Amino acid sequence: MRKKTKFLKITIALTLLAIFCSMSLVYAQPPGGGYGRGGYGKGYFLHQLTNTDFVKELGLTDELQDEFRENLADSSGQMKEMRKLLRDKRLNLRDELRKYDSDQNKIAQITSEIKALQAQFIDNRVASTLKLKEILTQEQFKKVQEKIDKLIEKRRSSRDERGGGSGRGKQGGSGGGRRGY
Repeated sequence: MRKKTKFLKITIALTLLAIFCSMSLVYAQPPGGGYGRGGYGKGYFLHQLTNTDFVKELGLTDELQDEFRENLADSSGQMKEMRKLLRDKRLNLRDELRKYDSDQNKIAQITSEIKALQAQFIDNRVASTLKLKEILTQEQFKKVQEKIDKLIEKRRSSRDERGGGSGRGKQGGSGGGRRGY
């Protein structure tokens, strides 16, 4: 009888443990699903700005619609590539800084490359914005800026509801997450 009771207790305990573990997987998903990972993944803004309804709302000709979409897609692709390069360089810097006998010349070279990429990132963003101003009228450009502001606010409020995000804003940081250096 004791063996049966002990076996039953162990079985119940393991079953409860399995249920609790599986529940954590269910609750790990962000509320509302949404777009991409957690509602507002990379590419969300591009999708929202180039969707047919919004482009029609701007009142662009077919030619300008194509130019508008192409500009945003090109800019998005460049920014994505630059973010990847920056991330890789930052990881290289972190790895070099973690070494006890790190090479100061290598650190200087990597930081110089990071600074150059950051400058290029800003230049690309400015060029893209200026190109948009060439394509759009002042009123259309204002609508695009308002749409971007709404998307940013929506992303922030969603991130706050989920209890976090990249760590920006609340602590004043600009990089998000732990960098390791």
